[in-house]
Amino acid sequence: MPDSLLPRLTLLIGVVALGLVIIPAIVYDQPAPWQKREVAPPPPTAQRSGELRVKFKGIELSWGRKSATQPNIANEAAPAVPPPPPQPPKDPVKIYKVSAVILALAGLIVGTMAWRNSAGRQFVVSGVVLCCAAILWHYIVAGVVAAVGVALLLVIFGSFG
Repeated sequence: MPDSLLPRLTLLIGVVALGLVIIPAIVYDQPAPWQKREVAPPPPTAQRSGELRVKFKGIELSWGRKSATQPNIANEAAPAVPPPPPQPPKDPVKIYKVSAVILALAGLIVGTMAWRNSAGRQFVVSGVVLCCAAILWHYIVAGVVAAVGVALLLVIFGSFG
């Protein structure tokens, strides 16, 4: 086996793993984990006049009585059972994320095996860095955003000095 095969394989695995993290998230327009996802509020329940309803953490209490103008509910047919809540949407990017992490861990293993060769260490280091970036992608993005904010503050404060 050529001495430069494992270091180059490490770099290739790192590039593919990072691509599996970034490209599907862009294609499927996935929000970052720290962004809020809007959840639709539950539909309001019908409230009779003269009745007080309190709902707290899934427990609902009602006080009061029915008004004289409303028909007796006991004589009516049983109310329809509400449909079950909709299932949360499946994450289409999840399989790509899992495969990227597995590939990145494989790249870290190959990089460890390739480190003994001093001829291709620059490829090994680059590949291992890309594998780590594939695993920690969202944290790296948050760090870059924070670093840009700090740099802008330093530039602004430096202009006053």
